[in-house]
Amino acid sequence: MNPRTTLRRFPPIRKFEKPRLEIEVHGATHIGGRPSQEDTFHTWDNGGMVADGMGGMFKGEVASGHVERAFKANEAWLVKEPQKLLDVIEEAHDAISLDPSIPSSKYGKEGGSTVASLAIDSQKHEAHVAHVGDSRVYLLRDGKLVQLTRDHSASQTLRDQGVEEKYASRYDNVLERALGMKDHEPDIKKLAVKHGDVFAIVSDGWKTLSEDQLKERLAKATSAKEAAESIVRGADAAGKKKGGEHDNITAVVLRVFAKQQKKS
Repeated sequence: MNPRTTLRRFPPIRKFEKPRLEIEVHGATHIGGRPSQEDTFHTWDNGGMVADGMGGMFKGEVASGHVERAFKANEAWLVKEPQKLLDVIEEAHDAISLDPSIPSSKYGKEGGSTVASLAIDSQKHEAHVAHVGDSRVYLLRDGKLVQLTRDHSASQTLRDQGVEEKYASRYDNVLERALGMKDHEPDIKKLAVKHGDVFAIVSDGWKTLSEDQLKERLAKATSAKEAAESIVRGADAAGKKKGGEHDNITAVVLRVFAKQQKKS
């Protein structure tokens, strides 16, 4: 009689899952020294966006309003699928392009908008970034401030070509891409996220501050609310010292925590 082999059954191997991240988000805005507010912003559980309307009399505030509404309408979708920022931005562009109240030109609409957006996948520990124009996304990690976006402006193109800052800066207000323009393709980026990361989404009105001052305000704040309000308040105060004709200022701040870590 042949000996029988007994097979021992082991439980199935379980796939390791990272602990879900916690995200704290808050936004703040101020009209600055301008007669009207053309910035908009929106926040949701795992992300945020900032839009800066352009065109002045050509309804910049209407254009940025379309961007805000597109993100509001798709908020639940972005919570489940944070990588879908691109689709929402395209929806916002279509709304601007089809708005008969915004005059048209051979380059697209006379009034348009920037957008900078961020959505975090708290299970995969990933951040998705998408932007058009010169609104920016920054990351403060381990004491270092990093700009995650590149401005779609004539001045940035000149800087990339090695043109001196005193000449390049003259074209800061000339955008090469924006929602409502024919050239409106977003730049997208995906990066790993970890406990302690702090993200800032800002319109260009923050530039009355330096990057060192931006970094300091993000690092010192003990909450996303405190950080966002500190940036806006500081940029407004600096703008008043420089003549008081400064731009609208908007900041959305996201702070990331591992679930088992205590917020501090």
